[in-house]
Amino acid sequence: MLKKILVPTDFSDYANHALRAAFRLAEHTGAEVVLLHVMEVMPTTFYAPLVFTTENNLIEQELHQHMVERAQDELKRVLEEMGDMVQKVSHRIVVEVGRAYPIIMEYEQEEQPDCIMIGGRGADALEGTLIGSTTDKVVRHAACPVFVIKSDFAPNRVRKMLFATGFDEESEVAVKELKYWQEILQADLLLLRVNTPTDFMTSREIEQAYQRFIERYELNASLHVYCDVSQDEGIVNFADDVQADLIVVPTHQRRGISHLFLGSIAEDVVEHAHRSVLTFNLKKQKSHG
Repeated sequence: MLKKILVPTDFSDYANHALRAAFRLAEHTGAEVVLLHVMEVMPTTFYAPLVFTTENNLIEQELHQHMVERAQDELKRVLEEMGDMVQKVSHRIVVEVGRAYPIIMEYEQEEQPDCIMIGGRGADALEGTLIGSTTDKVVRHAACPVFVIKSDFAPNRVRKMLFATGFDEESEVAVKELKYWQEILQADLLLLRVNTPTDFMTSREIEQAYQRFIERYELNASLHVYCDVSQDEGIVNFADDVQADLIVVPTHQRRGISHLFLGSIAEDVVEHAHRSVLTFNLKKQKSHG
């Protein structure tokens, strides 16, 4: 089961959705939640260009300390608004000063979380510091699985978990990760084959490939076929049509992985999906068990 969840937050609505989802998952699994807020501040020379260097350093230290305290107070306020659930979950608050993406990656390496939960869209200058590119970079480079939370998401109430595949020989890492999260979330697994004008399989070919696939990997899953103009649009549209609770998609191709995930398909799904997405990096992912 899960032991630790890392949650980068910038106090935006999207980040707060991720925070609530993390506490719900932690309450369900017994994991610890590590809340990380990164403040990206301007140097004091911007505010006081005429002050001597030594005074600048003192001003900067005082400014940073003041901002850290304010951020800690804001995090505590957000947690208080979440109610009794917070008291049931072990959690820590961490506030750092610097650039969001590098510090998130440092904490991932240091804390070794089982997953990261992050807001699906970054905040603008009025809301916070986690811009969209930060989420994109975390998805692309994190070694652990990343939940990109798009709305009020309840991991303990996931019923439909969608995984798109070409039914090629998937790597054991991908399938193990898929089965691991299916077991934790206790969700029905929907295997989706997207037929496109340039990547088409007949119904008979799909059925035969599906049977070989679930037998090879001992999967408990239902088969679904969807026709669309592209793989990523098919995944997003089908997820909406069946009201899937979660889309699962690897972020990098390895030898043996379906050509379905070549290029930026995974990133496009994360960008355009209206539903929460679970990604895992096949080049870095450690298998479970």
